[in-house]
Amino acid sequence: QSYAYHGMHGSGVMFTQEDDIKWVWNLERKGQAVSYWPPVVTALVGKGALISVSGKRHKLLRRILEPAFTPNALRDYFQTLDGVVLENLSGWSSSKDKPVFYSSVVFKMFSLQCFFSTAFGQIEDRIKKQLHDDFVVWFQG
Repeated sequence: QSYAYHGMHGSGVMFTQEDDIKWVWNLERKGQAVSYWPPVVTALVGKGALISVSGKRHKLLRRILEPAFTPNALRDYFQTLDGVVLENLSGWSSSKDKPVFYSSVVFKMFSLQCFFSTAFGQIEDRIKKQLHDDFVVWFQG
């Protein structure tokens, strides 16, 4: 099913069925269609993000990112992420301390662990802490 829309930023057609989306993506790859994202989405993901660029730049970024989205890579990614989440949830639920989910440092460490574990494998706690501390300094300028 497709929907026509008219909004503040123009008009277009939105597709919801897989075959229709593949058809449009094929047209886009051939340069016969251009995707459009509202300015708020572009601002959120950045002007250089894959969904924000087209043509040769888009093709180059897709080629670079494709290996990360193969079925095997995604299976490994989700298995690793599940392990990290379950490990942390187990530790948090058995904690006798104040609920740790109120701590932004704990959540930031969890986020770093999710990212680095899925991207590079397990990392030592001391390295996670050093990365966290380095990020804090970097964000402060």
